[in-house]
Amino acid sequence: MGKKGKKGYILVMSVVLVSFLLFLSAAFIPVTMGIIDFQKRKQVEQDFEEIKQGILKYFEDTGTFISALNDLGNPVQEVGVALIPVVGWRGPYIKGIFNEVLMDKWGTPRQQYIFRRQGQMMLLLSRGRNQQVDSNLNNWTNPGWQPAGDDIALVFSTAGVSSALIEKTLNLLLLTKGQIYSASPAIPPGSLTLNVRDAWGNFIRYRNCHRFASVLYSFG
Repeated sequence: MGKKGKKGYILVMSVVLVSFLLFLSAAFIPVTMGIIDFQKRKQVEQDFEEIKQGILKYFEDTGTFISALNDLGNPVQEVGVALIPVVGWRGPYIKGIFNEVLMDKWGTPRQQYIFRRQGQMMLLLSRGRNQQVDSNLNNWTNPGWQPAGDDIALVFSTAGVSSALIEKTLNLLLLTKGQIYSASPAIPPGSLTLNVRDAWGNFIRYRNCHRFASVLYSFG
């Protein structure tokens, strides 16, 4: 093979090699992006579960709902211009690094996850890789609602916690009733200050309504 033939052969092989490397790169980049997206989605799901448990625990301790995700680390709430301690707060309610858990895993700069509440229903939403809200958030409480696009969402309710707290308080009322009537079986006391708290941390109240009737109650 002459010198010209060798140069031509080298040039062809170089073109083939470069084309092959470009092909590998084109195939490798989507695979890599897919792996990164999968890892981020798993992290978002873990964040959502931790935030969910924090919200449920906050509600169990305080009997109130958070208004924003930052409330999970804040023992006070704004009432007008005053800062009022949250009764029953035993947080912070995030076990991991607080700001890291609350932040979406996509975007520069990163934003907090979206939080919505309607009654006892809660929504957590990640905007996904495109960092846009593709879902219709006007009807997220409807049965069967699903996030759209690459959004990731978790919808849950505090109803189960409410039922458990109510049941616990009812058991406390029955127990307290038994203690009162075992001490005074015939006629209930005219007045009584109880050092017993309900499931929300509030004192159980006693009121004498009649010579033979009295009421135990909780504000919930």
